[in-house]
Amino acid sequence: MVRWTLERGLYAVLLVLCSVPLSLGLSGGFGDLTAAAQSTAISSIVVQGNQRVEAETIRSYLTFSAGDPYDPGEVNQSLKTLFATGLFKDVRIRRQYSTVVVVVVENPVVARVRFEGNKDVETDTLRSEVQLKPRSVYTQARVQADEQRIRDVLSRQGHYDAQVSAQVVPLGGNRVEVVFQIGEGVKTRLKEALMEECNLHTIVRLPNSVFRPYASIGTNLLFFEKGAPTQDIWFWEHRVPEGQKAYSMT
Repeated sequence: MVRWTLERGLYAVLLVLCSVPLSLGLSGGFGDLTAAAQSTAISSIVVQGNQRVEAETIRSYLTFSAGDPYDPGEVNQSLKTLFATGLFKDVRIRRQYSTVVVVVVENPVVARVRFEGNKDVETDTLRSEVQLKPRSVYTQARVQADEQRIRDVLSRQGHYDAQVSAQVVPLGGNRVEVVFQIGEGVKTRLKEALMEECNLHTIVRLPNSVFRPYASIGTNLLFFEKGAPTQDIWFWEHRVPEGQKAYSMT
């Protein structure tokens, strides 16, 4: 019984001693395999999902080429470069053994640009201001920039509270129509109501200093009668007497 116990203990010690170098050798081997996999040269680059943009053009934006070792850092940089072109809505890069697959979703192309609600500003004026043109690439950033450009144009025309929003209409074939809907603001609606529902017959322009210190801007006095549209307007501007810069409180 004692002999059997000793033999069993010796056998266990031998197993432990033998397994130590074996496990060390396996762990070192797996590390070498991982490093080798990361440094394996890229055999080819396949582009998928492109419709208008040539595959070779997409490859030209990549920061790695076939024959280079696979580097996750270069893959991340290539993703940033592709998105920065503005050509793509989505980009994914994956690896299949030694092949790198680049999958893209292209941004749509603008087929038409229309403007609705612009009563006081010519359509041609707005069309010359916006960046989005027929056959240009649609991006949300460009639409938002064009909305602000239209607001600036309207503001120069006196429509300071104008509302501008873009509606995107899919047309098929990865094409869209962009419709800028314009509300020229409360000021315009009040002006239209005054001219159409009242006979505005007299406007008297007062100097900037008349209502100081409560206000320092020019003031218009409007004289009108309800019930009939405006026909003719008589305008008179009251100027500060010669030799004076402004009216005083006395």
